[in-house]
Order: sequence, then C-alpha cells, then structure tokens
Amino acid sequence: MKPGLILFVFIALLYFLFSRFTIHIPVQDAFIDSILNVLIYGATAAALPWSAKYIDYDPVKTNRFIVIHLIAAIIVSIGCTLVYYGTILLFNRIHLSSMLLPQYFVWRFALGILFYLACETFIYIRLFYAKLARQNADEAQLRLLLTEAELQSLRFQVNPHFLFNSLNSLVALIRTQPDTAARMVIQLSEFFRASLAGDIKHLIPISKEIENVRRYLEIEQIRFSDKLYYSIHNEINDVKILVPNMILQPIVENAVKHGVYESLTPVNIEISTEMNDGFLIIRVKNDVPDENNNKKRAGMGVGLKNTQKRIYLIYGANATMRSEKSDGQFMVTFSLPMLQE
Repeated sequence: MKPGLILFVFIALLYFLFSRFTIHIPVQDAFIDSILNVLIYGATAAALPWSAKYIDYDPVKTNRFIVIHLIAAIIVSIGCTLVYYGTILLFNRIHLSSMLLPQYFVWRFALGILFYLACETFIYIRLFYAKLARQNADEAQLRLLLTEAELQSLRFQVNPHFLFNSLNSLVALIRTQPDTAARMVIQLSEFFRASLAGDIKHLIPISKEIENVRRYLEIEQIRFSDKLYYSIHNEINDVKILVPNMILQPIVENAVKHGVYESLTPVNIEISTEMNDGFLIIRVKNDVPDENNNKKRAGMGVGLKNTQKRIYLIYGANATMRSEKSDGQFMVTFSLPMLQE
C-alpha cells in the first residue's frame, strides 16, 4: 500500500474517532464526516504543488515567503471549512447542532492551517532534494565533460599533426629566416607552457584566454604566412573578468582548419570582446572559402555542441552560444554572464 494512501486512511480514522467519541454523533454520520474530510483535504493536497511552482523560496526574501504562505494557509483553511459546512448543509446528513459549535469551527480552522503548512513543508522538502539531485547530476556530467575536454586538450598538446607541421616549418625557416624561426620557437614554447599550466576545470581571466589564443594564431600565421591574417579587439581591461579555461581554443582551431587549410586565398580571423548589460560578448569570425559555402564543415558540429554543452553546465540557461554563416563568413558568438574573482 502506498504511503499516501496509508496517510489518508489514518486521517480518516482520526476524524472518525474524533467525531464519534468527542462530539458523540452517530456512527454512520461519523463515517461520512471522516470520508468527507479526507476527500476535501485530499483534493487540497493535490492542488498545493501547483502553488509551489509560483512561490519559490529565496533566502533574501524569507519574510515575504513566510507572510505569503501564512496568508495562503488562512485562505485555504477558510476555503476547506466553508466547503465542509456547505456540503453537510447540502446533504443534511450530520447533526448540525453539534457540528456547528464554535469550538469545533475553531478546531477545524486551526487544523486547516496546520494541514496547509505541513503539506507545503513536505512539498518544498521534495523540491529541494529534487533540485539537489539535478545539481548533483549536472555536476557529475560537468566533471565528465571537463575530463573529456582535458583529455582532448592533452591530446592536442602532443598532437603529432600540429607538432610535426610546426617542426617542419621550423626546419625550413631556420635555413632561410632564422629570426622568424626563433620567434616561432618562443611562441611554441609559450603556448605549450600555458596549455600545460592551465587547469581546464577552472575559470581564468579573459586576458589570459585571449593571450593564449593569440600565441596559437601567431604560430599558425608564421606557418601560413600571407595566407592567414588575424585581428583581436579586446575591449575588456579588467583582469577580474573570468571565462572557462580553453573555451575559445576549439573554436579558433576550427576557424584555422576549415578556413585557412581549405582556402586558396588569404583568410582573416577576427576575435572581439565587449561588455553589454552585464554580459561578456565574445565573437570569433573567419572567412569561409567559396568552395565551402554550400558544404557542411566536417567536425564543426561536434566541436560546437561540446563547447555549448560545457557553457550550459557552467553558466546554466543564462549563457548562449550561437553560430551563423553568411556573406562568406562563419561567426560564433558567446554571450556569458559576467563572472568576477
């Protein structure tokens, strides 16, 4: 037997005993009284979870929360009492001279208030644990996603494709442009140092994220020479503005892979940041080769979805990430709530 059914059977039994041995009404009337009370309070209990959806608990507004529920308890108690007396008057089944005694009315009114408060307490406890369970599930999923992102980052750091291409470029540059080769070695060193030192599970200042992206683009610009141009417009000088570590890296990598690699003409990558109404706006925009304008970019779907999922798990529904392709350009726009140290 379900706990709820057991509870209502127990309540019905209490009402029966109270009506029969305290007010001394006939057995049949006491039985009807107990069933009527269970039906009224059962219907009320079924409707109360609806109110909890619109009266959310906010620790900052505790007094307002208590006042609202006390008023609601009085209204519900009066409503249940009126429904009860209206029903017995309608069917004329109970000794009204006994049931309309003032002390019985006061007792019923007080019981209605206690019933409302007990039900709402139970409902909010259930909502609290349900919310806690969702948070724990989201945190577990975030840990899994961040672990996968960390593994992908480590795999990228030792990616033979990226490393061998860079080393091959260095070999050629050492013979012909030793100064450029030295600059590329420094950038590679700084980039790998920042990647290895950064904890992908933490938030870092936007300036550090932009700086590491700049190192990556400088390395690729040395490799591709006049085929790759980039510009970074960072309007945020506050070092306390934080973003998830390595959040821009997969987007910029895709811009190079699907823009520069597949293009026969120079490609420009543009990164910009700004603040707008308490949100951090980051845009990554790159030219798309003409031959790719009508072709789906392989690998972009997974990269975008993983990054978008990570943003959702960190920021919730307040953050967005949109991608669009138009006029020969592909752009990803982040809108992130401002987080500070």
